[in-house]
Amino acid sequence: MCCLLTVEVFIIKRYNYGIYLVDTYNPDVDTGTGSWIKEDIINAEVFMADFTTYRMDTSVRGGGVFICVIKFILSSEL
Repeated sequence: MCCLLTVEVFIIKRYNYGIYLVDTYNPDVDTGTGSWIKEDIINAEVFMADFTTYRMDTSVRGGGVFICVIKFILSSEL
């Protein structure tokens, strides 16, 4: 069964509330808006290793988005 978790996540100063949500709900796909992640932050600092992460960061406050797909599901960026 595939579970999707969609939340508006604010990641400020590299604090990751998203990992808590993923651990709690155990989704296969996780999406988020308002991530506040800057381009110099690598995925390993913010996201769990068992997910493939696709991000679109912006320099505008709160404008970033991401999609995380658990690695056993085949996915690719279009």
